Order: sequence, then structure tokens, then C-alpha cells
Amino acid sequence: LRGKLKSLFFKVESQKERLLTSLRTLGEAVFVIDKDRCITFVNDAAQKLLSQKEEPTGREYQEVLRFVDEKQKIPVSDFIGSALSAKAAQLDRQGLLVRSDGGMVPVAGNAVPIFDAAHVLTGAIVVIRDEITERAIDMMKSEFISLASHQLRTPLSAIRWSLESMRSKNFGKISEKQKDFMKIAFDATMAMNDLISRLLNISRIEAGRLAVTPKEVDTKELVGSIIKMHSPKIIEKKHKVVF
Repeated sequence: LRGKLKSLFFKVESQKERLLTSLRTLGEAVFVIDKDRCITFVNDAAQKLLSQKEEPTGREYQEVLRFVDEKQKIPVSDFIGSALSAKAAQLDRQGLLVRSDGGMVPVAGNAVPIFDAAHVLTGAIVVIRDEITERAIDMMKSEFISLASHQLRTPLSAIRWSLESMRSKNFGKISEKQKDFMKIAFDATMAMNDLISRLLNISRIEAGRLAVTPKEVDTKELVGSIIKMHSPKIIEKKHKVVF
């Protein structure tokens, strides 16, 4: 019996060590907090995120993990405390982690309670993700949309001007069929111009410079215009669209 217990003990210890090794090498910051609200474990990513020389383990989590609202710079709701009350919770996406040196880092966080085999609450595990890189990518995306949209407007304006000139017969007489195709091309150009305006509005909305005001849309008119825009392809493929 003693030999079996010893073998079982080593097996449990081996599994525990493998789990701790996995947590240590995880790319996101991991904190394990006991039921007394003290930090019992941090991985390498957590130590790097905190950017402090003091050892965080053994200290109350509220001394180490302080979060504020990104806009108002006021403390946010205690999502870790919620996990220690047996309820999984997450940090508001607009949260900042306040480092010991006074620096602030945009982060996202989740906290889940930990239970033992008897389903007794023993603590919580907290995962914090540094969002500096993600925010930079979002900013690059917004800048690209804005730049590309502005650049597309110039050639579209030239196409629209050319179509308007041809439709007004400045370049000679045109047939009714040619006129119809020019109308389709003109409408498509205007639709593209509207799309570019919408893309620019996305950048303005993200920057908080534009409010979204929903309005009613005539779906019959909308669907009809889409079918008309695609009529050359419909004719080419010999399809029949019933509307």
C-alpha cells in the first residue's frame, strides 16, 4: 500500500509540475490567487507585464493588480473579486493596468473561480492580455481604410465625369442601349462612391467624431437598384431574375 501511495504521489507531483511549466511558458500573463486574496503564482509573462522588481507572490492581488478606466482614469469594477465569489468575470476592454512605476498598459482580462474535488472554492485564476500590439494593428487598419478611401475618390470622380459627359452627348450621338449601359456604369460609380464614404465614416466612428443615426430604407428601391447594377452579368450568364 505504501508503494502504491508513493507512486500516486509522484504521479500527482509530475502532473502538477507539467501544468506549472505550461503556465510559466504561456504567452499571456497568468496569476493564481487563493481564497485569502493573495497571489500564489505568476508566470514569466505576468512578471514582464507588471514591470516591477518586487515579487508579487504572497501579496494581496489588489496591491499588484490595479485597473482603471481608459477614458476617465477611475478604478473599474473588481472582476477578480467576482471570481473569488464563485462568479467568472472579465475586465472591460477599455481597461488599463496601472504599473508600480505609474505607467499604464491597455489590457483585457478574464478571471474564473477555482474549485477543489469537493466543489469548494479555493481561489481564482486570472489571465491578462497585453493589448498594445492589438491596438497598434487596429490603428494601422483604420489609417489604411482612411488613406485608401481618399485615394479611390480621385479616379472615381474622373470616371463619373467622363460618363456624365458621354451621356450628355458631348461626344456625339449614342444609342439607347449604349445610354442604358452608361446609366448602369454611372450608378455603379455612384454606389462605389457611397461605399467609400461609408468606409471613411467607419474611421470617424472609431475616432468618436461621428454619431450613427439609423434611418428607414426602401428595400424595394434598394433591391431594384442592385439588380439593375448587375444586369450586364445577368444578361451575359443568361440568368433570369424575378423581383
